[in-house]
Amino acid sequence: DLLVHAMPRVGLISTGDELRPPGSALARGEIIATHELMLAEALAAGRHSLNQASTLKDDPELLRTSVEQALQSSLDVLLIAGGMSV
Repeated sequence: DLLVHAMPRVGLISTGDELRPPGSALARGEIIATHELMLAEALAAGRHSLNQASTLKDDPELLRTSVEQALQSSLDVLLIAGGMSV
């Protein structure tokens, strides 16, 4: 017998007031959010894909709401990355 299943749908929530998208001009104290790119590449190397990604400000209520919404979506895996610049 051959077992086959769908690839997992992966989501990413990044948090940090200092995070800016690649290609952005940076102000003092800001950094490029490179971890999203690295995680997407790592997933691609394993033949997976990043199905949903968002970058949030450091706001506990916003994070809670976003996690709740992601958990109600069709994602199989949710990665949360924060505190990487400190």
